[in-house]
Amino acid sequence: MQSTTTNSFQSDLISLAVLIQIGKGYGSGLYLATASAIYLVTARHVFWKAQQDPQTKKIKAFNLISPVVNILSYSRDSDFESADRVRVDLTILFKNNQISFSHTHDVCVFKLADIANGKLDLVEGVTKLSPNLNINSAHLSMIKPYADIEIAEDLYVIGYPKALAMIPTNAFNFNKPLVRKGIVSGKNPNRTIVIDCAVYPGNSGGPVFITEKRVEQTEKGLKMSDKRYLAGIVSKFVPWLNNRFKPPHVENSGYGLMVAFDEVIKEIQKLDASTTLS
Repeated sequence: MQSTTTNSFQSDLISLAVLIQIGKGYGSGLYLATASAIYLVTARHVFWKAQQDPQTKKIKAFNLISPVVNILSYSRDSDFESADRVRVDLTILFKNNQISFSHTHDVCVFKLADIANGKLDLVEGVTKLSPNLNINSAHLSMIKPYADIEIAEDLYVIGYPKALAMIPTNAFNFNKPLVRKGIVSGKNPNRTIVIDCAVYPGNSGGPVFITEKRVEQTEKGLKMSDKRYLAGIVSKFVPWLNNRFKPPHVENSGYGLMVAFDEVIKEIQKLDASTTLS
């Protein structure tokens, strides 16, 4: 039987990010626990490729990149040496109405396991590949809604920027998560948020956490503490056009775009209407 771990605000957040391999590509994501299930959350474009109408340039369909997904994760307080792995058949999840993605936001979720009577059961189409499986998941109580996120708040992006491995280097282990710090730069009406934090291919779908410093009154006096909230998932980097070269080419501006977690909840509600942030 599998087990699940739900992190509190002050727990180690790094291991919450999971590595997703689909076809020849990679992305990031995280597991999210509700009262009745565990979901995998990631960016839509990690799984689905948008097909544009050549005339109107509008998106007319989304095509699955590959039916098979491999997910690597680490347990809480992990040494990042021994990974837990699952394989997912997305066609089975789609057939069983266990997967949902937004047509307007870069968000995709699927059910990984059901929780009932204290037991965790993987859904049909999800296969455990490692001897043990400790599903380290975030929880609904960690989420900070879009309306409560403020400009200039500190944030952390956690994920697997595998594109950095395209140039051979021994700078770090590309199968371990990396953390990058930034701030909230701007909020858009469609619940996307601009972050002053560079992200790269492979970061897509990875969690973004916001930190708040608080002064709390205790029996021993005032105490400074950090509270960490799940704010959204990485969508893409914001490009800029470099005109110094001929022809001009697009570069990473150092800004990124994330989708607020409100939109993730909307997709989970399509699979389980009882899911709420409260």
